[in-house]
Amino acid sequence: LKHEEVVVERLREEIRLLQVAKESIAYEPYVDARLGMTGGCEADRSVELLRKQLQLQNSDMMQLQEDTARETKQFERQRKSAEAKQSIYHEELREMTQRAESLSEQVRKSKTKTSELHSAREEAAKLRI
Repeated sequence: LKHEEVVVERLREEIRLLQVAKESIAYEPYVDARLGMTGGCEADRSVELLRKQLQLQNSDMMQLQEDTARETKQFERQRKSAEAKQSIYHEELREMTQRAESLSEQVRKSKTKTSELHSAREEAAKLRI
């Protein structure tokens, strides 16, 4: 984000310099000084101005490419981390589901045994009478 701010600031400065150069010829020495140019004919200054603009744009493009590559790597690491967590959670869910099914089966068997025991007691009570 810091690099993007720098790039945006550079682009704003470039736009401002171009506007200044277009608005008034009286400001040409200022523009020349800001861009590190020295005197010479107007054609030479135009060529030098275009070269400086190209260098700025080139620098900005390189910075954006570096930022994009860094962000892509960061997103890839985050994606891999999320996939690893998802895998762990999926395994935990599978184990919990198996445990729940096992407990459910134990409860069902316990109810069946309780029901059988209750029936046997009722039969025994009937036989005593």
